[in-house]
Amino acid sequence: MDTRGRSENRCVVTLQDRARPLPVSLQGLRSDQFVTPLGLRGVLYCRADAAGLPDRTAVAIGQFDGVHRGHQALLSRTRRAGPPDAAVGAVTFDQHPMSLLDPDREPPILTRLEDKVCLLLTCRLDFVAVLRLEPALLGTGPVEFVNDLLVSTLKAAAVAVGPNFRFGRAAAGDPALLQQLGPASGFVAAVPELARYGGAVVSSTAIRTAIVNGDVADAARLLGRPHWLQGFAVEVTLDCCRIAIPRNVAAPSTGRFVGELRVPVGLGRPLQAEVQVDVHGSRLDVRGHDDELLPLSPGDKVSLALARRLDAGADAVVGMEEQ
Repeated sequence: MDTRGRSENRCVVTLQDRARPLPVSLQGLRSDQFVTPLGLRGVLYCRADAAGLPDRTAVAIGQFDGVHRGHQALLSRTRRAGPPDAAVGAVTFDQHPMSLLDPDREPPILTRLEDKVCLLLTCRLDFVAVLRLEPALLGTGPVEFVNDLLVSTLKAAAVAVGPNFRFGRAAAGDPALLQQLGPASGFVAAVPELARYGGAVVSSTAIRTAIVNGDVADAARLLGRPHWLQGFAVEVTLDCCRIAIPRNVAAPSTGRFVGELRVPVGLGRPLQAEVQVDVHGSRLDVRGHDDELLPLSPGDKVSLALARRLDAGADAVVGMEEQ
């Protein structure tokens, strides 16, 4: 590898059991830029004390948006498929392919890139390789992708993907091709079935749909944790704080919710408060519990988890203690 630079049945959640917010920074991780023999570019993330890639790896490949229960099951399967001395990792992408192929069809994201990397590493992975989505990658044929990235660069002894995974130019590569190429290329291809939880298939699409519809409790069950939103305070009054979130983030289109607000320690003191949230698209109006004053200022960075919808008669509350 050419290295250049280093540089989350019924789930009951209470706000007394505070949710662990998503990571908000890659600070403290080691990052190595890499270029494959064919010129595909990416960044390899691992813990600061990691010794670099060994001679063999076991990797899962996917978008991993949300790092939900299904992704976690795939990562566990990856670990079992690889030899004991293999470094276990994930290969993902810095953005969704539709952002280049058809921006109007790009789905809203569940996790920002930095959160996705940190969440993947908390799944007992040794590394996360993030490929830069650019024309060179999209134009690489599936066989060339396997030989260039999996064989020559990552030295994969095991590769795991979901049954719907597609790769290579025009999405011509599929799990069957990986299984066909594996024996001659020195790796085993594992293709487990889609994971189910509570009888439902776990997928990023299902989670996005639940969130947009305001079913935050259902989304949290499939994620395995509450869905956190990151944004900035843009307007603060005595009884309300208006928070803006990026338009490309999965969020309810409207509704009133109970949630939890957190402000990073770096702003002077950590804030953790139960709040009521009125959602209006990418604008969130946040009020403290029992009109508690929220000590925020315009520009403050905040994290917000929506735990329960108030205006839909739902009695399910997501267990924030479940990580």
